[in-house]
Amino acid sequence: MEGKAPKFPMSICNRSFELIVGQLKALTYDGPVALSWDDTKLLPAWRFYWDTQQQTHFLVGAVNGPIRVADPEAARAIMTDTSYILGSKVRLFCLQIPLAGVAPIMVAGIPITEKLDVLQLEPLSSQVLHGLLDRDVHVVSCSCDGTETERSVQHTLVENAESQHVFKVPSPLEGHVYELTIRIPIIHNHPVVMVQDSLHARKTFRNNLFSGARLLALGNHAAFYRHIRQIAFEQGSPLYHRDVEKLDRQDDNAAARLFSAETLRFIIQRHPTYLGDIVFLFVFGELPDAYQNRRISHGERIKIALRAHYFVCMWQAYLHKAGYAESRYFISREAADITSYLIEGVLGLVVVHRDQYARQKPFPLLIWHQS
Repeated sequence: MEGKAPKFPMSICNRSFELIVGQLKALTYDGPVALSWDDTKLLPAWRFYWDTQQQTHFLVGAVNGPIRVADPEAARAIMTDTSYILGSKVRLFCLQIPLAGVAPIMVAGIPITEKLDVLQLEPLSSQVLHGLLDRDVHVVSCSCDGTETERSVQHTLVENAESQHVFKVPSPLEGHVYELTIRIPIIHNHPVVMVQDSLHARKTFRNNLFSGARLLALGNHAAFYRHIRQIAFEQGSPLYHRDVEKLDRQDDNAAARLFSAETLRFIIQRHPTYLGDIVFLFVFGELPDAYQNRRISHGERIKIALRAHYFVCMWQAYLHKAGYAESRYFISREAADITSYLIEGVLGLVVVHRDQYARQKPFPLLIWHQS
């Protein structure tokens, strides 16, 4: 029966959304869901595909979509035609029911090239997001990694929204020095919070600390790669040598070890004068933990996010007052932008769940399934 059933659509079409609606009905779930997308490398190649519904062969692998072929000669002509561009990556869209024990649901997989920019990628995300919202699928968040292109796609989605729900966290000091403004786009009458991949953010913070192009000046102290390397080679260190030498900058486990409580405790006990490293690891290690920790309350998550916001604002104010250029003594522009997304994402998700999904039929906010 499964062999005769129609296969997964190879384009973003009505049937893609009908399958999602059917899956949610089978699970008897009508609450908020999290949408995410990411790119995966492909080996560019042609492949034949038999469509049981249309009873014909298709040639897949090009960014133009599946191509119907009638005979081997037609397939050979297509393969030798240079106007067809093979996909070097596939863009995957997944839907996650934010509950324990539920596997992600594939929405679409589109072959793309590495040369696509925001103008080509944003319509794909908009098509998927709007298609789900039009069928009353309650997408509450959109998540992606922290690359410049992906953040630009999120920014464009916010700018193109019909309206925005804006709320402010007042500054603890007089005036509006540290006031935090949260903007939640309203797309097709649904509030959608833009969040970042917290694990990818943690690797970005690690890479900023290890970058030799910047000196992270924190008052009278600074955060150094040299200090972390020294700690990694000490007896009883929770870090491995490969965490600091010949390192893999995309290693999630290495980033988790660096920002772990064990590493922070080790530095405090062995090197209490390394205040710059201690403060940096504490603030930027807690922010991803506001998403990943499964034991703290939402109030504690909000405190973590606000602490990071106030710290970044005070850090920038200090550099401006001291006459230090942010391009040399502050985290990178990309890392600062990711930090803002993480901070606003925590508060946005709490507000949306409180106002939208906690009145009629309450749904739990398991925030670690949102990022």
